[in-house]
Amino acid sequence: MRRKQLNFLELENVLAKTRTNFCHAKAYLYKHNDKDPQKDYYISGSSNLTEAGVGLKTTNNVELNIGSFGSDPQYNELIKWFEGLWSGHRSPQL
Repeated sequence: MRRKQLNFLELENVLAKTRTNFCHAKAYLYKHNDKDPQKDYYISGSSNLTEAGVGLKTTNNVELNIGSFGSDPQYNELIKWFEGLWSGHRSPQL
């Protein structure tokens, strides 16, 4: 699974960034090439991008996540939040 995760992060159309200070929040945003907001989505919550975090492996952790489509106003709020986060600080691209 780790190799698949790394291969995914290395795709040309995937952008991953990090902060130099600790930020434990997790949000995964997907923007489709079409202009149909129903093809865009987000997932926000406590899960890591691991086998256990995405439900492929048994764990004792209890995860809480929420997700919706690009037509949800929260999607655009998350986009704005991330843009402000990345533009306001040194945020190296992974």
